[in-house]
Amino acid sequence: MVLTVAVLGAVKARRDGDRLSVPAGKTTELLVRLALDAGSRVRVDILLEDVWPTSAGRNTLQSKVS
Repeated sequence: MVLTVAVLGAVKARRDGDRLSVPAGKTTELLVRLALDAGSRVRVDILLEDVWPTSAGRNTLQSKVS
């Protein structure tokens, strides 16, 4: 499986060449943040700091990743 994420302009994602629907909002922000470090692990505290700087973010992050 090959996942391609285009982050310049409108965010677009493709899996094995097929276009995927990318939800708006924080889900897109999370996808872009993870794409910036493609192939590497990104620590939860970094994602929370970059995408959800509020205390409610941890539960939301778990929900979006799952």
